[in-house]
Amino acid sequence: MRVATLIIGLVLSVGLFIQSVLVAGLSSLGDDKQMQASGAAGFWMAFLWVVAAALVIAFPRVSLVLFVLAALLGFAGADHFPDLWIWGSGSLILALFSYLGYLGKRHEQAKQDALLDTANAVRAALATPAIRSTPPRIPAAATQIYCSQCGAPNPTTARFCSACGERLDADALPGLDAGQADLR
Repeated sequence: MRVATLIIGLVLSVGLFIQSVLVAGLSSLGDDKQMQASGAAGFWMAFLWVVAAALVIAFPRVSLVLFVLAALLGFAGADHFPDLWIWGSGSLILALFSYLGYLGKRHEQAKQDALLDTANAVRAALATPAIRSTPPRIPAAATQIYCSQCGAPNPTTARFCSACGERLDADALPGLDAGQADLR
């Protein structure tokens, strides 16, 4: 909406400027001071339009105020230059466009802020140390028992040696006495 306001404001300000210069110049030939003043009001109105259109992208609220001031200037000079009513109405329409551009800019800024907040949250989450999802490793001595006959390592759940077939007895289980080995 702001780009449209920029383009429309600049194009129409050229037309307003040409018309105002012609009115002021032709009225000076007839010595009509009131019409010259109305032509000057149209010229200043065109100047305000150019400035407002130039500021509408970066500062849409300032542009809104300038278009409203141009409309008031146009309505004030419309007594002797009736076309200024039309230009004043156009200025109010451009002021409305500037306001809609301001709302659009505010919405865009809110979306950018939300995206930036999300990116910062992801960045912070990646920067924190990860919580281990796997249990810590148990030392090999606690997970294996050794055969008393051949010395081969065997899982703690084994009843017979996987290398020689010898029955694993209570002495092969570290830290267990004979009574606890029978419960296995």
